[in-house]
Amino acid sequence: MAEEPPSDPFDAPSLDTERSLLIEVHDGGQNTHTHMKFRMESMLEEPGDGSIIHCPTLRDELTARPSPFIKNNYFGGGFVSDQDRVCLQSIKFATERSAGSRSHNNLLGLPHAAQHADGGVLEPHFLHLPDHAVRSGPRDTIYHSPKETNIAICTVGGICPGLNDVVRSLALDYGVPESNVLGIRFGFRGFYDRTHKPVPLTRRMVEEIHLEGGTILGTSRGLPSVPEIVKRLDLWKIDILFVVGGRGGNAAAQAIHRECRARQVPCCVVAVPKSIDNDLLLIDKTFGFETAVEEAQKAILAAKVEASSAYRGIGIVKLMGRQSGFITVQASLAAGIVDVVLIPEVKFKLEGENGLMAYMETIMDKKGHCVLCVAEGAGQDMIEINGEQGVDETGRPILKDVGHWLKRKLKAHFEDADIKYIEPTTMIRSIPTTAGDRVYCKMLAHGAVHAAFAGYSGVTVGLVNTHYCYLPIPLIIQAPRKADAAASGEQLAAGDTETITGAAPLSKNQQKKLKRQQAYEEKKIRRRELERQKKHAEQEKRRAEGRQRMDSMTEEEREKWRSERNARGVERKQEKQDSRARMEQALAVGQKIVVDLDFADLMTDSELKSMCSQLAYCWHINCAARHPAHLVMTSMEGKMKDFMKKQAAGYVNWKATITDKPYIEHFAASKDKLVYLTADSSNELQELDSEAIYIVGGIVDRNRHKLLCYNKAEEQGIAHARLPIGDYIKLASSQVMTTNHVVDIMLRWLELRDWQAAFEAVIPIRKRKAGDGAAASEEQEGASPQGQQERQPPAAKQQKQEQEGGADAGATAQGSGGGAVAVAPEQASAQVAVKEEAVKDAQQAPGCSFVV
Repeated sequence: MAEEPPSDPFDAPSLDTERSLLIEVHDGGQNTHTHMKFRMESMLEEPGDGSIIHCPTLRDELTARPSPFIKNNYFGGGFVSDQDRVCLQSIKFATERSAGSRSHNNLLGLPHAAQHADGGVLEPHFLHLPDHAVRSGPRDTIYHSPKETNIAICTVGGICPGLNDVVRSLALDYGVPESNVLGIRFGFRGFYDRTHKPVPLTRRMVEEIHLEGGTILGTSRGLPSVPEIVKRLDLWKIDILFVVGGRGGNAAAQAIHRECRARQVPCCVVAVPKSIDNDLLLIDKTFGFETAVEEAQKAILAAKVEASSAYRGIGIVKLMGRQSGFITVQASLAAGIVDVVLIPEVKFKLEGENGLMAYMETIMDKKGHCVLCVAEGAGQDMIEINGEQGVDETGRPILKDVGHWLKRKLKAHFEDADIKYIEPTTMIRSIPTTAGDRVYCKMLAHGAVHAAFAGYSGVTVGLVNTHYCYLPIPLIIQAPRKADAAASGEQLAAGDTETITGAAPLSKNQQKKLKRQQAYEEKKIRRRELERQKKHAEQEKRRAEGRQRMDSMTEEEREKWRSERNARGVERKQEKQDSRARMEQALAVGQKIVVDLDFADLMTDSELKSMCSQLAYCWHINCAARHPAHLVMTSMEGKMKDFMKKQAAGYVNWKATITDKPYIEHFAASKDKLVYLTADSSNELQELDSEAIYIVGGIVDRNRHKLLCYNKAEEQGIAHARLPIGDYIKLASSQVMTTNHVVDIMLRWLELRDWQAAFEAVIPIRKRKAGDGAAASEEQEGASPQGQQERQPPAAKQQKQEQEGGADAGATAQGSGGGAVAVAPEQASAQVAVKEEAVKDAQQAPGCSFVV
């Protein structure tokens, strides 16, 4: 039987049972679970004056040599001995009730969350660490020759401030030739993705990158193929691999270290801990954390100003913190103006005497406004979603949006409140570091370089108890570090595995879904490779045919062909210039058409993707229009913005006005000119007013939400109207159309000034009533000899139409909504070309990744 846990954790025996750490790796397309077993005894040494955490080395396989910096005593700073050590605890707590004792070693709760490889829970002992760790710093004896060493640097996971600082310091300052320092592009995929080859990190390339945010190397998420990575390390003769990443990146670094040992590849793997959430065990802080806390002050201050300026204002700020609320707590404490703080470590309830709503009511009654700061991982167990919870590339459950959920709940409870929601996470992650963080990044990077040259492998470097030291990677990745939210009382959810780990384990269905998703991604990669090869073969075939034609031509024919080609080039260039001029004029004085994107919370993921596709189509047809409009997209924030970044990241370069503000704020000075287009309005448009600002609802909901746009216009006190569809075309069902149809119809009217022609050119036949004239003539002509003539080749149809004066021949083309649209032949081919170009141009837009 398992022993009862001791009542006082400070009298608990050391854990001497075998512990197991579960790490997921990607091996040849199969998800495999690697259990890294280790005994605490293997991490301990007894030097005689207190135990020390043991760090693995490759010194037995490498050759020792004196440091090249001995002659100047490392620039006068001196060297560090392997016998130097860092004390892990500076305080001896008398009892568990002493303030701060709950974070003793940051590991007290781990045995409750850890599991054996067979799935059984460990015996409930507390894990005690040795007193000391190995000190970080330069050694007078090294095991790699700087002039001959090959180094690879890889950044993985999400971006955070300081990545470029670390890369810069890793690449410089140790005498390794520039050509021997390789930067691995886009995380671990850069090892086996042939489209993104490693780049030499020259001094000129990295000297000023610390002044920029993000990472010059790029990064990615997902499970790495460890065998493939080790294969490349061996093939490229890499002596040292630096992995800059969080818990997942450190776990992958440990898996690579173990695989190198198994294959006898002499490569030192050293990690630099990166976590903007500051959730790595034992380490005082991770780089980028101070910068994030500082930048978060701006968002909190903005929320305070918004809330205090409005009648019964509430400001909500959502910050990072998937499983730990350090940023939220520190930023709130630093600001001193936050009334409510919600973090993953503390469960809360909305209703009831001690609920969030009751507390906020007291704040609102007392101050008249309230500022709430919430971590992104808080309240996940309270948010309901439709269907199963999705998982990301690494298999972790995708967090539900607690910010928008809180906004809806608070709006329902405080009906008269003016609620403002701010989510600055992307802005915080992408900025350069502050001065303090910049120095910290340099010290961490130098410590990692010293560790590698001293022969250490499978270790990470960090600041522990204000001193830099080396720690074995398995020790810091066992569980996320938690904020000590309660300074007194019982430990939060002691023994609750779900609370300690911060997320429930994946269900069988979620695991199956993850495997299907990964299989699909692999299939998509293979398909793209086949398409790329096919395209290359076709290009080679065309080139060969072109060379044959050129060889068969006379000199006069070649000269004529060149002149015609040059003339076509001049025409295309002029067309682009004319189109650019039309767009510039439209942005200045064109008809304003607004797409209201304030409905993201009402759409499913698939509907949001469809909305992104419609926006891309609207942008392209506006660019291609003879009379383009001034396209405005409002409320581009939250989920809508996230999906646009995934579906059409190049939208930031569109010739359009895109803002995160709602239209009522963006056009506050022109509210009397706003007209919301809704099929439920009784006001029918006869023509478009060039001074009016027409609003189109940007929502895909299969008509679930009745009177949505109409009620919104009524509540805001703005005009509303509907297009005169019934006067020209009979629809089979509702007069509600997709967003891109409405925008297309308005652009057609601006060009043709004819509603009949605009409707017939855009509205698909599947939406029309059987008795509609255009649709009926379409069906009759399809069965008549005249209809048979319509299936002639395009050249013959064009010739026939010219003879008949350009009359509508009733041909069909695929419309934007997937149905057939009754249009003229030249319009049909043009519309097909427009849609094909919409996808092509959206894919080729700078930074764009368009998914249909």
